[in-house]
Amino acid sequence: MQTSAPLSTLLLIFVWILSVRASPLPPIDDSTQVSRSYRRTDSQAPDAHAKPKYQVKLEIAIALKNTVKEHSFLVIGNTIIHAEWSDDYFDGPEGIPTPKALTPKLYKLATEETRVKKKRWHWISIGEASFNDKEDEENIIKSALAIKMPARKSNGGCRDFIKMVLGMLHERGFVDESVVKGYGEIYEERARALQEIMSESD
Repeated sequence: MQTSAPLSTLLLIFVWILSVRASPLPPIDDSTQVSRSYRRTDSQAPDAHAKPKYQVKLEIAIALKNTVKEHSFLVIGNTIIHAEWSDDYFDGPEGIPTPKALTPKLYKLATEETRVKKKRWHWISIGEASFNDKEDEENIIKSALAIKMPARKSNGGCRDFIKMVLGMLHERGFVDESVVKGYGEIYEERARALQEIMSESD
């Protein structure tokens, strides 16, 4: 009887050790689990060295404002483009002069010297375009110069050309809606002003 007590004690200790080893780990606190699930990993973190967008200023330049010869240009960065009459402005059957559509053209670079020489022009900022790089800007200008203009009386004027180019920029995600809307207001304002000028000149 004296030897059975230590044996029973050892047996109880052995059973207790086995039960501790077999017991499951305590459950993870729900709040800890949620915080872990929403923890941003290194791959999700914003890249501090991400390449910034290539931004250029957009402007409208108006020559001979408030005259019957008023003409509008679009300035993309340092490049001025517009739509004007081509050299073969009149070309019709049997010698009858028939006006053709305007032709998109590269005017010149908007350098400081140009701005000084064209100080009578009205320069209006309409926002910025955000390109991925310089190549995007060059490709947009090439696409703009390749636009086939409709007849002038069918929304084919110089201001319509600018609207087409800005629409192209917006469709490709290079400008936001505010740029298009801002130019739309300028477009309508100049159309009304020129209509008044034309009616006064008749």
